[in-house]
Amino acid sequence: MLTCGLHPESSTIMPSHDVPMISPPLYGGPGWIMWPDHPEPSLQFLRTLGAAQDGASTISECFLTAGRIDPGNRESWHREWQRIGDINVQRADAALAGGNRSTAGANYLRAGGYYRASEIYLAPTDARRVETFAKVASSSRSCLGLTSPAGQAVSIDVGDGTSLDGYLLKPEHGPQRSPAVICFGGLDGSKDELLPGIARHLRSRGFAVLLVDMPGQGEALRVRGMAIRPDSETPIARCVDFLLDIPDIDGDRIGIYGASLGGVYSARAAAFERRIKVAVCRTAWCSTFTPACSIGWRRPIHRGGIFCNGRSGARPPRKSSKRAGSFAWQTSWAICDVPTSSFRANTIFWDCKPPSTPLNLPA
Repeated sequence: MLTCGLHPESSTIMPSHDVPMISPPLYGGPGWIMWPDHPEPSLQFLRTLGAAQDGASTISECFLTAGRIDPGNRESWHREWQRIGDINVQRADAALAGGNRSTAGANYLRAGGYYRASEIYLAPTDARRVETFAKVASSSRSCLGLTSPAGQAVSIDVGDGTSLDGYLLKPEHGPQRSPAVICFGGLDGSKDELLPGIARHLRSRGFAVLLVDMPGQGEALRVRGMAIRPDSETPIARCVDFLLDIPDIDGDRIGIYGASLGGVYSARAAAFERRIKVAVCRTAWCSTFTPACSIGWRRPIHRGGIFCNGRSGARPPRKSSKRAGSFAWQTSWAICDVPTSSFRANTIFWDCKPPSTPLNLPA
């Protein structure tokens, strides 16, 4: 089968003969299915393609790269996304050398998205996993330095001998002391994947943004070896501490945003951490008691814990919290593993009352 792809040292289209004959793409009820016989790579392809709306990929580069991928060959997947990531870094370096900072930043941002895609199917023990994520982080940091005002990579002390990696971005405009939002992603997400999307939208509306890799995510997992911890409110509280030490951030207007599994973290932190004024729980998780067979996991997810270094069932502290009001949730449900005296998990916050005092956050 003759397909088209990108030459490894340029952006010209070159033929690729090594991709086997596969079923053609489909478009229907579920949307675009790139490889109907390979649903998982098709989903991950859409994940990268969808990032085009926020500048973390381009539609043309995604489809050119897909044309060179054998969806049944994970090495092919890694190689081709690496290839297009390298091309974007080359473009960015050339643009920066010529004084074209905006063009350079856009190419670094896309490179980070492509490197992230290339790392997805690498085994945890594969040395290339750390190397590839280092490319993700390097691309993100290069992009940060070209934003206005420039963002910065930060380290947040958790207080137990560990620290979290984050990106701090100040608002493009706004009051002298701006509100701030702490953002984190899902089970296989990272702060770098949030950089082109939620961070951009918040900054343009006058918010400071702290993107964080929680334990078990991004650099925390790959570089520092930090597994998911059940008391996710603890590292989030340290992020609040970090923001309170920054003079031009309004400590009375700090919110959190969690996507996917991060939505569970967001709900739990909102229940325990009183300094958080607004919480967005953008999650698809509806129960940590859900049988494994219904969501595709190989083992059940036990109450109070989500996978700790390959083991599930780690219990959070035995204490209760009644702090459920004053939060507006983005989804139709909000889940929080807040244990009570009877150790009931999955407290669902319905009919949340609005804050008694308006927060006066920017529109």
